Amino acid sequence: GNDAPSENSNENDDENDAAVSSSEQQRIQKGGVPFVLISGMRTTTLFQRLPYLPRADAYVSESGGRIFYPRSIAREMGEQETEEDGVVKDLVINPVSYAGISTEDSAPFELVEDMKWRQKISRPDAAGSDGYDNNNVPIERWSGKLWEFSQTLAERGYVLDKSGYATAFRINRKQQNPMLASTFDDFLKKCSQHEGIPVELGCSTNLGCVDIYPKMSGKKNCAAYLVERFLHNDKEEDGDDAQEDAQQPISLATHAYCLCDDDNDVEMALACRAAYLPSVTSESMRALAADAERSGGKLIVMEDATNGIVECRATENALEAIIGKLQ
Repeated sequence: GNDAPSENSNENDDENDAAVSSSEQQRIQKGGVPFVLISGMRTTTLFQRLPYLPRADAYVSESGGRIFYPRSIAREMGEQETEEDGVVKDLVINPVSYAGISTEDSAPFELVEDMKWRQKISRPDAAGSDGYDNNNVPIERWSGKLWEFSQTLAERGYVLDKSGYATAFRINRKQQNPMLASTFDDFLKKCSQHEGIPVELGCSTNLGCVDIYPKMSGKKNCAAYLVERFLHNDKEEDGDDAQEDAQQPISLATHAYCLCDDDNDVEMALACRAAYLPSVTSESMRALAADAERSGGKLIVMEDATNGIVECRATENALEAIIGKLQ
């Protein structure tokens, strides 16, 4: 998924879709399969949407820059939290109730950030550490290769959207002056080819926007990290029972299925075993899905307007298809 154009935009459509499809999500998790939500949205938007989103085993924002895990807020008496624990301060998620929601999924929860991933992304050659807690500090004083490059773009006249981000920033065509807006298609093309972008950074383009983030981040890399984290740990816990599977490598290509719809999902989608598209948001995405040679036949469009399979129903069909693959 992608971020809303602004913090104040209407976000209810995505939230309703998530709630309607929650029963399929619960079936996946009850089968012991980790369920992860990965998005390009800013972290503040993620926090706002969480009451409406299906309960996941991990939530990812900023195109892979930050990873959060849900945790029950019930703790032992006297247990103290420290900053190093990664608990997001002053945030309690109260899920919005709907027909069929489980008792477990309706319980309030808090978030714990993956500090191992954060330490990696906050290196000086990546996003640095200033964006996490010092958002009142002028951006020109933030350290890290990401923010150094942001200054280069700002000096060229581009308006940068950093509100709610710590590990990425966005350049939106609609926010640029008339001259830069008129040449934005060329800018998008150059960015998609990584032209003029430092080797330490990555980018993705979608719907007239460019997201810039550390190269070690990105949806694909973050998804690969989570596959290893969840499934490698599971194998270690299984002990002798996992020996027969020890020769099979753990990767996105062997162990991950994806639901997506945007151009900025392509790299992650093509790295997975298969990717299901409940909807298609651009002609370039539709063309890629139709080109089996380019996509390897991995992109499967579930939307079928002729037969009324759209929106929530298409999402449910995609989840059902994945459940069928897992059985």
